[in-house]
Amino acid sequence: GRNAGRPLMRPYLEAYWDLYWDLHLGVTGDGIPPRVRQIGESFNTVLAYRDPTQKIVYENYMTVRSNLGFLKSWIDEKIDDIQAGRTSNPERTFAHYWIKNGSGSDHFKHKDVVFECFHNFVAFSQWGNTIYNVMLKLSRNSGDPDTQAWFKRTMEGGFDQASKAGFTP
Repeated sequence: GRNAGRPLMRPYLEAYWDLYWDLHLGVTGDGIPPRVRQIGESFNTVLAYRDPTQKIVYENYMTVRSNLGFLKSWIDEKIDDIQAGRTSNPERTFAHYWIKNGSGSDHFKHKDVVFECFHNFVAFSQWGNTIYNVMLKLSRNSGDPDTQAWFKRTMEGGFDQASKAGFTP
């Protein structure tokens, strides 16, 4: 395949923001402003380095902070697009269902959907972190033997067969 010999996280990170904004607001490619992509990259850099005493963390934190108003305005506009029917296939977005579930009540208003789209920056960053740590456990060179054994047992077993149980193993 085209990703053979490449670290797993490279294609994931290359596609991350298109996946993220497509799932949340139905926006991909050129529909995502470079400034929004930069905010995302800076945010992930802060999370990756974590040490607030490092200059790279400070600089990227300040990039996110100084562009937060722009990001919130852009998200707000994209939610308006979903509500006004200007987004193709809005039912493929999280925001569509959040708006629908709020349906004009005091619970989960438009501003809450804007916040949730931004809040998920943190939550979704953990998805990549989880994938990375699972791959470390399964690594042939330095992985965890117990994890590898259970993975092998699961993958060689009837994991898709529910038998008489309510759920598959």
